[in-house]
Amino acid sequence: MSPMDRRAFLSATAIAGVAATLPPELTHAMLPPPPDVTFPRNRTRLVDMPAADMQRLFNDMVAVLRSPPNAGYLSEHKITNGAHGVNLDHPLAQAFGVPPGKGRAFFTWHRDYLHRFEGQRMLKRALPSWAPWETIPQPFLDFGDASQRVVQPAISRAAFIPYSLEMLQYRPDLDALGVELSYGAHLWTHIQCHGLMSKVETAQLHPLFYPWHSFVDEIFATWEGITKFRTPYQPPNSWPWGKMPRLVNPPGTPANAQRAHVPFLLGLNRDRAKQVLAEGGLHWAEHALPHADTYVLRQDPLPFTDVPRGSNVNIFGDLPSPF
Repeated sequence: MSPMDRRAFLSATAIAGVAATLPPELTHAMLPPPPDVTFPRNRTRLVDMPAADMQRLFNDMVAVLRSPPNAGYLSEHKITNGAHGVNLDHPLAQAFGVPPGKGRAFFTWHRDYLHRFEGQRMLKRALPSWAPWETIPQPFLDFGDASQRVVQPAISRAAFIPYSLEMLQYRPDLDALGVELSYGAHLWTHIQCHGLMSKVETAQLHPLFYPWHSFVDEIFATWEGITKFRTPYQPPNSWPWGKMPRLVNPPGTPANAQRAHVPFLLGLNRDRAKQVLAEGGLHWAEHALPHADTYVLRQDPLPFTDVPRGSNVNIFGDLPSPF
């Protein structure tokens, strides 16, 4: 997709991926939680650190954040750095999301930013990671004055199911993944934390920012590990939980009685999604998908739904605004 097409797509789709973090009545294509969904953690979890070690880490992080020579480094986290988005004319958006074409930069820029923070003279250690459904330890809750402090976000583990190990193998396009995550669970985590974390220009001034983005980087690392050995996307013969077959037709089933499971289409472009549906004996109706390479961001019925062969599947290139 050309930069012009991506900008047009952004204006048409508004806030991509946010619905995955919302209450059930507002969600788009929220997936039924598989029992074995996992989030590989290649860093120590912040909540698992011994209290004394955590306090020392916290003190060192604060020293880095308050050191005058680091002011230039800290000021790099801003809307115009190429890894954040555009202001969508809503005070809560705060440009935490990225437009199509910047999804890869969302991951790579923040990884570099984290590595540089870890290399600061007063820190010189690997950061732990914090997932939004985990408790925020007390030192991080108490940082700053009343207007700067964070609160425990009301975000469940289910909001991150699309970014679990089991689901990332069906997300072949890193740009689409970065766009959806940045405008979805990522944006909502920042907003629900309140305080310094709720604005792009100040989020990096709070110590919690770094364990939080370390978790985002773990999602990126999981995707990298999968795609390193993955062949181009093909619908699987079975899904990773329950070994559910893609087509549920016992031998000899008449064609007019055959049934199919709706494939996972999120993150595919329009024409590839159509191809996958056709291969599964399903039809489609497209909505807000003006270009062949526009991403599918929601679908109805949901992935894995058992439907009669020949059924219509609605595919959408837009998402409802959460605001």
